[in-house]
Amino acid sequence: MATDLRTRLGHVELPNPVLTASGCAGSGRELAQFFDVSKIGAVVTKSVMLAPRAGRPTPRMAETPSGMLNSIGLQGPGIDAFLQRDLPWLLSRGARADVVGTPHNSQVVGLGNHWLDPTAFAQPKQFTFGNEGPGAVRGPGLKRFDLSVGKKFPITERKYFEFRAEAFNLTNTPAFNGPGRNINSATFGEISGTQGERNTQLALKFFF
Repeated sequence: MATDLRTRLGHVELPNPVLTASGCAGSGRELAQFFDVSKIGAVVTKSVMLAPRAGRPTPRMAETPSGMLNSIGLQGPGIDAFLQRDLPWLLSRGARADVVGTPHNSQVVGLGNHWLDPTAFAQPKQFTFGNEGPGAVRGPGLKRFDLSVGKKFPITERKYFEFRAEAFNLTNTPAFNGPGRNINSATFGEISGTQGERNTQLALKFFF
């Protein structure tokens, strides 16, 4: 049974209590090389100053008999660069929208139809992250039927032909893509594509 790890930080509900330590990974780009940062509760960015700061001049590290010392200083790109570069990147990695209603599913596909209620979501206020947790809306399910049949045709005791026929998604049941997730798009909440159409293949092998 899955454990509910949701927790609240002020008025924001986080999917779990795992947060990055401030300053250890900038705005999350470094960590994104190793795991999906949208799976943790939140990314705590490095301190953001009004103006860019270069930090202390090098050398910034020194080795001592007891270990390493570092003095980087408050290095940062400034608020303008953060808003233009880092915040859009965080949003592209799954920063959440504000939920202001009930995101009930109408479960209707196709352009002009909504799988979810777009009025239940709102653009977060400037310089803030949304409160939507993962799993608020579930997309279409996946159903497919694959079939494989084969038959051997002996020629001698050791030599024979083998014929195989395989069909993937034999019933050609559509696998719908997820609904549009860009809250600023006219197609937000709409499902407009499919994947996984029927695919068949035949094979004939000679064993000797």
